[in-house]
Amino acid sequence: GVFDHYLFDRSIDIMSSNAKEQPTFITILSTTNHLPWVIPNNYRKKIPEYKSNKKDFNLAKKTITYVDNSLEVFFENAKRQDWFDDTIFIITADHGLNVYKEHINDPRNGRIPFIIYNSNLKPNQIDKIVSQIDILPTLLDLINQDEYFNDEILFGCSGFKGEKGFA
Repeated sequence: GVFDHYLFDRSIDIMSSNAKEQPTFITILSTTNHLPWVIPNNYRKKIPEYKSNKKDFNLAKKTITYVDNSLEVFFENAKRQDWFDDTIFIITADHGLNVYKEHINDPRNGRIPFIIYNSNLKPNQIDKIVSQIDILPTLLDLINQDEYFNDEILFGCSGFKGEKGFA
């Protein structure tokens, strides 16, 4: 894949060229936190050395730090755009980090971020168990379009409503 800082810069360009004309939906998929865990040479000095008994875990931590730094710069640049306040950002992952290898099905291995950000939202933490399948109904609920969600067509449930998640 393309390094994240290039990917994020290009995404801002795409949003800036389209957002004035019409609502725009964009998905950014990063592969940085997957093997071979490579970061750009010019970023390596900015990222600390992590101590661990496992080489792969050290490499994974470095890519996580690179992604975090790239996201920080992305949001700094996005805040300067006209479309920023009207944009909902969702940050999530395709899987968790398999830290508990002795128990491959340990639910702690499946923990992933699910962050919804908009400059107009008040910070809130919800501890409900949800999964990727709950992202669409949660987004529809957030923008008050949940009448378009029909659980016979789509699985999942809003992260904001009900006691139990689909997971």
